[in-house]
Amino acid sequence: SDSQRSTTMLSDSGYSQPSTSKDHTVDELSDTDSSDNETISYINKKMSRSSDKKTRLLKDVGKSSEDVLKTNVDNKTTHTRGNKGSEKTSPAKLESKSAITSNKHQKTATSSKPNNEIYYWCEFYYTTSKKWICIDCINGIVGDPIKLSNNIGKEFDYILSIDNDGCMKDVTPRYASDWLTRVGKLRSTRQWWNETLDPYRCLNLTRDQSENMELQRSLESQAVPKTISQFKDHPLYVIERHLLKFQGIYPKEGTVIKEIKFGGAKSKLIERVYPRSCVKSLNGRTEWLKRGRSIKICEVPYKIVKGRITKKNAMNLKDGEYPPLELFGRWQTELYKPPPAIDGVIPKNEYGNVELFKPWMLPGGTVQMRQPGLQKIARKLNIDCVQAMVGWEFKKGWNYPIMDGWIVCKEHKTALLEAYKEHQRVVEQKQLEERETRVVNNWRTLVKSVLIRERVQKLYGNSSK
Repeated sequence: SDSQRSTTMLSDSGYSQPSTSKDHTVDELSDTDSSDNETISYINKKMSRSSDKKTRLLKDVGKSSEDVLKTNVDNKTTHTRGNKGSEKTSPAKLESKSAITSNKHQKTATSSKPNNEIYYWCEFYYTTSKKWICIDCINGIVGDPIKLSNNIGKEFDYILSIDNDGCMKDVTPRYASDWLTRVGKLRSTRQWWNETLDPYRCLNLTRDQSENMELQRSLESQAVPKTISQFKDHPLYVIERHLLKFQGIYPKEGTVIKEIKFGGAKSKLIERVYPRSCVKSLNGRTEWLKRGRSIKICEVPYKIVKGRITKKNAMNLKDGEYPPLELFGRWQTELYKPPPAIDGVIPKNEYGNVELFKPWMLPGGTVQMRQPGLQKIARKLNIDCVQAMVGWEFKKGWNYPIMDGWIVCKEHKTALLEAYKEHQRVVEQKQLEERETRVVNNWRTLVKSVLIRERVQKLYGNSSK
């Protein structure tokens, strides 16, 4: 049915193929009006009513439980769970064809070959509560994804669900209790994974969006980590020691979630836990200027870090020293207000250019003109004309400024346009005269060449030919 799908577990050493056989018929549950707890109880009763269903299920998979145990004894293989080394004796998991996985940390008693164990279970969509409920028919687990994942007994990176239409869904956050602290950090990039699953996305967009919201709520409700290593790159929480060079926490007051004491009972190390949303990016004055913002007056740097050594400041530094770099947050900046042009004089930087990284950085009373060769005309008319620098280009190991047009005062725009048109007319007239002169010279050369050829043939050529 459309409300049933099988779930597949994948690790970093194996992938799986979904089973085409149905596990248990649970479609009749979609018409009931009971709550989630009543639904789970109902499923448990259905599963424990008769053991014949489990026997038939094992036969459909391919082997009975006794055959599986016999196979394990003949192969002398011990299946371990994680690092504890406890023996795994669940035959149904070893013979399921719905999900296949292999753990590189498992150990075998007599063989060094990897042991690919197979796991599968199913989920069904309960229309009353609008939720997917997991069912492990072999072990009798219903509606408890954490218990189901713990019963697997091995580390996993990906868990996929495949419905009857062949659509696939990544449901790893539902089953991974350590999704935020371990599993989420070991996976591939989100962009690549989304592009891989895009051809198999769910056709029911409403149901898919509802499931995504449910997974997000379950992740946000998880407890705060208790160790320092778990806070590293945590998507919800952060401590100050894990901030990068150009990162800061704002605001600090009123956003502390809790204070955690690390290092035992005698330790005095107390770390404040902040939400990840309070982590802000910091930049220096030059970088903020490139984004069209300036530092507010009387603002104190959020923090001071080591800057880069350049040719300009290298002479004033001792060996092993770095120039200080003042960092500011966005809340300490405002939109850049350029100084206006006064008496036809345009304000410039130390290199004689106008920094026009954003449209609002244009000085007041000026306009930008992009006619080529405008500076020569402005120089003849004694008009101030300055190049506009709009960015930087990294090429051959160096940064080069990108120039785009010229900055002139508004009152000089009309005069410059008229002078530019006159200049272009004169240039076109000169080009036409040069072309006519070149054509006449070419014809003169051609005629001379023909006359010379005829004279040479009369003097030295054969008259019969």
